[in-house]
Amino acid sequence: MSFLLRVPVDETGAYFEVEVDERDVSGEVELVAGRPDMANAPFSLASSLRSVLPALHVMLDGLRSLAPGPDEVTVELGLKVGGESGLVFVKGTSEATFTVHLTWRNAT
Repeated sequence: MSFLLRVPVDETGAYFEVEVDERDVSGEVELVAGRPDMANAPFSLASSLRSVLPALHVMLDGLRSLAPGPDEVTVELGLKVGGESGLVFVKGTSEATFTVHLTWRNAT
């Protein structure tokens, strides 16, 4: 069974809603008043991104140190939403994914 999870963007009060499977939610969640099909997430998008940023910085620093360095680096993240654990950057149920695209442009 699935339900809607209301995820705060940050501390401003803005939020977005995502559909989650109850099997991906561990523990208790606070239901939204008057909405038995919706719960409040105990995490924000901003806090979840802060947890993954150190890994991204290490990866990007390493890629930029290539000689000759790429002209462009693009990183795509897999994103899974869980009830207590927050936004988890994954593909499937247990593996983190970063898809990296490197571009070198010919200088001639």
